[in-house]
Amino acid sequence: MGYGIAAFGVGPLRERAGLSLNGIVGGTAVVALTMAALSFAVARGEGLPVREPPSDPLPNPRGVPS
Repeated sequence: MGYGIAAFGVGPLRERAGLSLNGIVGGTAVVALTMAALSFAVARGEGLPVREPPSDPLPNPRGVPS
């Protein structure tokens, strides 16, 4: 976990914003949980219409389905 925090530049965030490491880790946990909840809502997709594919994806040159 320490390498991951260091890789994303949390050191300057701690110094400039005056946040503790516990605060930063707690904030990232809240963000991760929020994103997880949103992913379930988006993946479920209730209420979205299902678009049917065209019966003939390649019509003839006149535009009339064959």
